[in-house]
Amino acid sequence: MEVKSKNSIRNDNKDQTLIDELVADVSFQKYVLQKTLGEKFSGNCYIVYLNKDFKKHGEIIPSEILKQELVDDDLMTDDAID
Repeated sequence: MEVKSKNSIRNDNKDQTLIDELVADVSFQKYVLQKTLGEKFSGNCYIVYLNKDFKKHGEIIPSEILKQELVDDDLMTDDAID
């Protein structure tokens, strides 16, 4: 899981594709985890980021401040990283 201090992880003008720097960053982290952990690694990669629609009303609920998104389908393949 990667936590980013962004309020969006998708490009608005490119059919909502993952931001390029995030693709490279998370793909590399996944590659390292696969090589290090082998079968112990689930293979699932998530990015956690700020919910730009969050509005505080009373007590802060942490689960509403952050969004979590599975990004496996957006990542580079091992061949592209090697």
